[in-house]
Amino acid sequence: MSASAATSELLKSLAHGNSCPAFGNLTRLADTENLDSGSEAGTSLEHTPPTAIAGGCGGWFEEHVAAVGAPRPARPQHARTPETEGRRKAALEKVQHMAERYRAKLEQRPLGLPRVARSSPDLQTEQDTRAKSNEDELHRSSSSSLPLKPSQGFSRPTRCYEGLACSQLFAMMPKWAQTFGTALLGLDQGLADPGFGSRENAVIIFDWDDTLLPTTYILGTVLPSLPEEERHGELPDSSPHAAPLAAHAHLVGFLLRAARRSARVAIVSNSLSPWVEASGARYLPGLDLEALLQELEVPVYYARRHVPNIPVNYKVQRWKVFIDRSSGGRIGVDIVPESDGTLTVARIEEGGLMDAWNQAHPSEEVLPGDHFGEVNGLKTNLAMECRKPQKLHISMFRAVPDRDPYVEAKRIDMATCLDKFYGRGHSGWKQNVLSIGDATTEQQAIKEVLQNRPLKPCWKQESPKPFCKTVNLIDRPSLEQLSNELRILLVWLSRMVEYDKDFDLWMDGLDDLEAKLFKA
Repeated sequence: MSASAATSELLKSLAHGNSCPAFGNLTRLADTENLDSGSEAGTSLEHTPPTAIAGGCGGWFEEHVAAVGAPRPARPQHARTPETEGRRKAALEKVQHMAERYRAKLEQRPLGLPRVARSSPDLQTEQDTRAKSNEDELHRSSSSSLPLKPSQGFSRPTRCYEGLACSQLFAMMPKWAQTFGTALLGLDQGLADPGFGSRENAVIIFDWDDTLLPTTYILGTVLPSLPEEERHGELPDSSPHAAPLAAHAHLVGFLLRAARRSARVAIVSNSLSPWVEASGARYLPGLDLEALLQELEVPVYYARRHVPNIPVNYKVQRWKVFIDRSSGGRIGVDIVPESDGTLTVARIEEGGLMDAWNQAHPSEEVLPGDHFGEVNGLKTNLAMECRKPQKLHISMFRAVPDRDPYVEAKRIDMATCLDKFYGRGHSGWKQNVLSIGDATTEQQAIKEVLQNRPLKPCWKQESPKPFCKTVNLIDRPSLEQLSNELRILLVWLSRMVEYDKDFDLWMDGLDDLEAKLFKA
C-alpha cells in the first residue's frame, strides 16, 4: 500500500473509528472516561447529555436499530459565543412572542366565524378555513405513475396538446418523431403549468428530527425518565411527558395536513429506517403517523443509507491547546482511550476549562470527535498526564472531510424526490420548493439540487428558474419551543408557498418575512 493510501486509510479509521451501525462519527458511551475523575463514565442517563445518549453504541439504539432505526447523527456543538447566544436568544423570544400573538388572535375570533373542523389545523387563516370545504380529499398530481383521482375542488392540469387537432397530429407522427418530440421538445409531457403557487406544483420537504419530532426533548428528557424495560415500546400513559407530547403530536398532524393542502409533501431525513414511523408511533401519542402519511401520500426518504457509498477524502488538521490546571479546576472533557494511545473527545462540559478555551479561541475550538495526540510532549498515558495539577500543552488533531456526506446524502434523496414530483409532464413548470429543517444541511442540499436541475431547452420559451425557499428552525429546541415554531408554520405555510421570491428564513428574522408575506 502506498504512503498516500495508508494515510487515507488512517484518516478514515480516525473519522469512523467511533462509529456504529446506528450512528456515524459518535462516541462509545460505555467506554468513556472523565479526565477529571479518572473513573469510567458509568453515569446514569439523567446526567448524560442528549448527544451522548443518542450516540452511545453500547446503548439502547444500537441494540434495537433493526426495530426502530435511529435518529440522525448528533451534530458537533460549537463553542457558545456572545454573538451566537444573542442570536439564539433573540430567535427564541421572537418565536414565543409570535406564537402567543397568533394564539391570542384565534381566541378573539368573532362568534359568527365557524370553528375549524377537527381534521383541520387549529391555527389557520380565516380564508383557509372558509376554503377548506372543497379540499377534504388530498391527492397527488399526475407526477410519477400514480393515476389522477378526480375529487371535488381538484382539477387535473390539461396537456398543451390535448386539443383534438394537436392530439391527432401527434398521433400521426412517425415513432421516431414522437420520440424526438418527447425527449427534446417535451411534446409528450406538456402538462400546462398550473402556476407556481398551486397545490399541483409546489413541493414542501420536511426534515424529521427536531423539525417535526422533538428529538432533543425525547433523548434528553423523555428517555432518561423511563426505566430500561419501558424504553422498548410506546410511551406509557403514566409518563408525565405523555400529555405534552400528545399535544405536540396534534400539531404535527395538523401541520402535515395543512402542508398537503398547499403542496405535495415529502420527508427527507438523515435518520436510519424505520425511525420516522417508529418514533412517531412511540413518542407522538394519539397520532397514527404511518396511516396519515399513507393518506396524504407523503413519501419518507432515509438519506443516511447513502453515506457509506459517498466518497470522502480526509486531511489532518492539527493545532495546540493550552490549559492551566496548576491551580486546580476541571478540564470538563469526557474521552475515549484508543488502542494507539490517543484520546478521542466524547463530550465537553459547560463551565469547564476546555469550554473556556473554546469560547476564547473559536477558531481553535475542540469538538466531540477530535483527538488528543500528545500532552506535554508525551504520547502515552495521556489521561493520567491531564489529571495532574499542571499546565497542559495538548496537541490536537482532527480528520477533516472534503465534503459533508450528510449534505450529499440529503442532496441525493431531495433530487430523487423532485424528479418524481416534477417528472414526466412537468418539465416546463416553474418549480416551487420549500425546505424546512433545523440545520444548514437542508439549506445546502436543496440549494445544490435546484441550482443543478436541468431547465428547458434554449429553443423553447424562457427557462423558468426554480423558487428555492428554506426555513431554518432553532437547533436543539425544547418541546415548547418546537411546538411554537410549528404553530407559526401553520399560519405561514400557504403564504410561503404563494410568495413569489426565494427566501432563507432564520427564526431571528421572523418579523421581516412576516411583513412581506402578509403585506396588504
